[in-house]
Amino acid sequence: MSLKALNRKHLYCEDCRVDLPLYLPIPGETGSSWCCVGCDARYFGVLDTDAEPQALVHVRPADDPNPRVMVGREIVAQLFRRRDRDYRVLESRKNIRTECTETLTLILPDRRVSATSVDASVGGLACLADDPVELGQPLMIRFESLINTPVCTGEVSNCEPQDDRYRIGISFTR
Repeated sequence: MSLKALNRKHLYCEDCRVDLPLYLPIPGETGSSWCCVGCDARYFGVLDTDAEPQALVHVRPADDPNPRVMVGREIVAQLFRRRDRDYRVLESRKNIRTECTETLTLILPDRRVSATSVDASVGGLACLADDPVELGQPLMIRFESLINTPVCTGEVSNCEPQDDRYRIGISFTR
């Protein structure tokens, strides 16, 4: 068994109940889209090429992988890969938060809002924007200053005035 497999728990297909030779990426790794061969359920992860041979046949690359759609772990992993920035790990809540200042565009059904991230975790991010956003509002987040301009989806979990701007909390969704 590989060192990767020992340190990371493999995913399993929730429909077929088979072990998948995939694990969730950690900071510094890049995952991709995979499908379960048995039921076509879609998963995001890193292929463990050292997994048991019988497990390797349980997945195939997704037909329509979209490298621009990233969530949680993938965004944080990309933040850690940036060599031109120095990030601080902030105190932990449910997930460890990492201080970051990235240029964002919040894409709402009726408008676009420019924002700057304050911190990010695998669960979501906080940002500052000039305009308020409604609680519970689904949106898309475009990371303008990251490589390939990744886009993910989220939901507004809080929005509070801060100085002359608004601090917006966003939970990542799939």
